[in-house]
Amino acid sequence: MEISNLSFYTLSSKNLLKKSGIYKLSAGGHIYIGSSKNLYSRLREHRHDLEANKHSNNFLQKVSNKYGINNIKIDIIEFCNPEDRIVREQFWIKEFKADMNFKDPVTGELSQESKIKLSNSIKRGLKDGKYKKPEEYSEIECYDVFGNLITKYKNLEEASRETKMSIKEIRDCASNYRKGRIRHGKRFRYSISKVPVQKFHFNEKFVGRYFSFNYIDSNGKEQFAFNDCRDVWRFFGKLINEQNPDKIILIPKMKNLVNLGNPRTGNPNPSLIEI
Repeated sequence: MEISNLSFYTLSSKNLLKKSGIYKLSAGGHIYIGSSKNLYSRLREHRHDLEANKHSNNFLQKVSNKYGINNIKIDIIEFCNPEDRIVREQFWIKEFKADMNFKDPVTGELSQESKIKLSNSIKRGLKDGKYKKPEEYSEIECYDVFGNLITKYKNLEEASRETKMSIKEIRDCASNYRKGRIRHGKRFRYSISKVPVQKFHFNEKFVGRYFSFNYIDSNGKEQFAFNDCRDVWRFFGKLINEQNPDKIILIPKMKNLVNLGNPRTGNPNPSLIEI
């Protein structure tokens, strides 16, 4: 090393003024690597910002506040040509595994150490509930497949508990409410959503998944008709050939996925369809 064991108050303009090179700041086992065309002026800037408690590097500022600016050790690692300093800075950041350097000086990307630190910080924050989005606190509205409101829940946790669905499933539905995303015959919407409540047209390919149909025969009795859209024309053709009715009354039956009627009993209240 060229010069070591300096402090911000023992800087010498005689040795560092207008000198280009790489420096190291360290305290409490933490390391920061920097470079400058004018080492004396750059280190004076560090001192001024740290004393004013407004340093752009929050990590370095916290270290200074914790250990004291007088206890930050300054080492001049090497003098070099100004055009070489960025590459040399990158080398020494990796060499010392400098944990207070957030970005690679050449690529501008987060350093590997910073990525690991940031990842761990986010994981801790998520675990402690620090990074919840507004949607996490929003009421959850539950709709049937047609867009009719069934009930509301205070939050995702209550919706998950009451519907026996995972929070991930409900969050996926609520986030894709505009697209009409369905899970187990239900649609969900965040109450704070800017997407207005909307009615949905039921795609015919889902008929067999959610509905079966009965019909009223010539004696006025309810009979099974079909539960798959592929059987519709087979049913009509057979009924017309055998009975030639003036009209056909179909009764849609929900397959216990969404309670269109009484939410406690689960008995749907389907409407009649006359053809």
